[in-house]
Amino acid sequence: MATVAPSLDVRPYDFRAAPRLGVPETAALAAQQAEFADALQPIWGARLRRPVKLQAGAASPLSHAEYLQAVSNATPRFLGAVGGTAGVAVLLVLTPELAVFAVDRLMGGPGNAAATPRPLTPLEQTVLGDLLQRALVPLGTALAIAPGAAAAGSVIMVTDDTAPPIVASDESVLALPFDVECGDVTGRLTVMVARHAVHKAPAGITSAPQSAAQARELIERHLVSAQVPVMACIGFQWAAARLAGMRPGQVLDTGHASRGAVEVHVNGRPLCAGMLGRQNGHVGVRVSHPIAPDTSEPPVLRRKRAP
Repeated sequence: MATVAPSLDVRPYDFRAAPRLGVPETAALAAQQAEFADALQPIWGARLRRPVKLQAGAASPLSHAEYLQAVSNATPRFLGAVGGTAGVAVLLVLTPELAVFAVDRLMGGPGNAAATPRPLTPLEQTVLGDLLQRALVPLGTALAIAPGAAAAGSVIMVTDDTAPPIVASDESVLALPFDVECGDVTGRLTVMVARHAVHKAPAGITSAPQSAAQARELIERHLVSAQVPVMACIGFQWAAARLAGMRPGQVLDTGHASRGAVEVHVNGRPLCAGMLGRQNGHVGVRVSHPIAPDTSEPPVLRRKRAP
């Protein structure tokens, strides 16, 4: 049986990359981001004198190197601390168009949606920093960094091209994006924060399982988010000489119908049989029936004694 696999973008695993977010952590972050967006909307709406809508985007884990690359040239950037000056450092990044609009509204202007992005004056930096400083308390509450903390350190604009060191070189960062809509103006606020500061174990699970049942539940939660290789396989025969003489660009005529039967293998083991087809412009497989696992034991080889 030969294997026909779709063209895949295979990339070597980068051990320096930040660990991916699991399903429980992704769901928890989405809920926390939504809580922060709901809390910040009326605060910014009152300051900007116009309704503000925040829509949370997908959180992204970044390695320290990826963080440095992402924010080195981003502007404007403001550095603050959640939970007071001795709290957790965060970096708040606004798109330039949104920053200019917010400054104009904060200083009594109409907020021109077509305003050209430009460098901010020291006074404008202070005014915009005050707006972003008001995001720290709801951010700390939503991310469970400093729940209910009344104190929030000052926010200052980063004016050079370097990335503020909010984490150590061996730690990863969470990028939490929020699409901001205020009247005719749209932009984005991105919150950068140390991943270890907001990472929370799944509900009811501590970092160190206290029982076998708790450990089993933790393992099962990780297993459901694991990625496994899946292959669709078809069977045909070719002469060994023709296989040995294959060259790049040669077409293998399998004699198999384009919508014929296939087997679906997971981790190299047959899982089910199905029929090839198309689904939303992609190759798909309609499952026909499961394939029973082979439970037969391999034959035992015994050495025969020479006569």
